[in-house]
Amino acid sequence: MKERLKTLKDNEQKLKTAWLQIKSLREKLEFRIYNGEFLIKEEISDYKLKGYGIRKVNKNG
Repeated sequence: MKERLKTLKDNEQKLKTAWLQIKSLREKLEFRIYNGEFLIKEEISDYKLKGYGIRKVNKNG
């Protein structure tokens, strides 16, 4: 029972961390429409969802 509770708490912490990373990424993106095109401050393709969090990936990978 204690092990299950620890697992649940660990998962809760991972989800909180992932949410903060998503929130941070969302704040970095700035959408603007210019001549019908979306301009983004940062390339969202540089980021991939990895497990419970978001990590920046290099251009080669």
